[in-house]
Amino acid sequence: MVTRDTLGDVHFIGIGGAGMRGLARVFAQRGARVTGCDASPAPQLRTTFGEDAVDFEHDPAHLSDRVGEPIDLVVHTAALPDDHAELEAARAREISTHTYSEALGLVFNDATGVAVAGTHGKTTCATMLAIVLEEAGHDPTAVIGGNVRRWGGHARAGEGAIFVAEACEFGGNFHAMEPTHVLLTNIDRAHLDFYPDHEAIKSSFRDFLETRTGTVVANDDDPGAREVVAHTSGASRRVGRGDDVAWHIRPGEQSEERYFRLERGDGASCSPPLTVPIPGDHQLDNAAEVAAMARELGLDWSAIAAGLEAYDGVGRRFEVVRSESPRVVDDYAHHPEEIATTVAAAREARGDRAMTVCFQPHQYKRTFHFMGEWAPAFEGVERLWLVDIYGARDHDGEPRATLEDVADEVRNVVGSLRLFESPESLGRAIRKERAEGEFVLILGAGDIRRAAEMVGKSDA
Repeated sequence: MVTRDTLGDVHFIGIGGAGMRGLARVFAQRGARVTGCDASPAPQLRTTFGEDAVDFEHDPAHLSDRVGEPIDLVVHTAALPDDHAELEAARAREISTHTYSEALGLVFNDATGVAVAGTHGKTTCATMLAIVLEEAGHDPTAVIGGNVRRWGGHARAGEGAIFVAEACEFGGNFHAMEPTHVLLTNIDRAHLDFYPDHEAIKSSFRDFLETRTGTVVANDDDPGAREVVAHTSGASRRVGRGDDVAWHIRPGEQSEERYFRLERGDGASCSPPLTVPIPGDHQLDNAAEVAAMARELGLDWSAIAAGLEAYDGVGRRFEVVRSESPRVVDDYAHHPEEIATTVAAAREARGDRAMTVCFQPHQYKRTFHFMGEWAPAFEGVERLWLVDIYGARDHDGEPRATLEDVADEVRNVVGSLRLFESPESLGRAIRKERAEGEFVLILGAGDIRRAAEMVGKSDA
């Protein structure tokens, strides 16, 4: 049996995924001999794990013995089909196979695990909390769904007792985790290909929260999170702008760094005031929830304040990829609620600049399920440039929407609208017409990142 202490030889199928590459890094730093494969070339994976450790194609031969030592565990993405050739080869050799979430549980469940859960904001909050703990000397382990600049990757393997990880609700994956504490950001209507309605996803979150042995710190300003926590047993600390909360958010004056305090019901307040250097009210909420969780973990206010000031961002979460004109910000937002929130933050950050918003819808069926919600998300945008839909986990016979469907819905709520067939054509347009849009916001969870990379490298 493979355990945390006997990881042995571990092969990751789909090692290029954000969570997978982070978990592989933790396994390697804890003594596992890691190999992996991925259909998408990413040379940095070979830099991390070794030139011969990663192959950019799938092949059952990857499961052959290496230097006389058999592979002990295969870790694969949940999206991998059950009849995948490498999975079938693993079963034929009686090699233990785990999904990403199950493998994460091997190293997370024995620690003081802090699971960061919610339909939006997991990556930012998990990164922020891990950095606060790191700056305070707790040397945490963390697995993050984005590239953390200071770590040069998606994870850090510390020697401390605390393990911070995102708890993904898609497919019920977070049920493989047994957290000590949970930081709950929000519960929105999402993953409609798995959860039939909002009630179903709230029920799944309730079941997940019941597994914790410690405290849930929750965003009380989110109706879904508030409702679920109210119907969950165990300790909770609610954070928000209302009166009946454990920690009340008291925003201060706005500037480039946003100031705020957390006040207890008895009037006691944190000292010094806390800051978070990211635009948007939602980021202030994220920082407040992180501060409350850090307090739950025993940190004093000075350490929390210093940790928040040290936070320097995570890839694709309001990431500035070009600072000169045009100023280009890249963000993972792809859910209508995330888009509306991120556009609002961009309006705050752009100053007097004109703004162009670029968006690539994610999945044909997902785009279909959110028809009727795209117009409110983009309402009032001056220029909207849409890139053709990024297909992933789509199957024949499922309901589908097209880019033209989205365009028809938003046409009357934006100033102007253009459609592009690819991220590359979008990137070329941004470079050529940069004078027209001095602030460019790029949104999406697919390969629209390529446009951001093109513009970020451009000197033109």
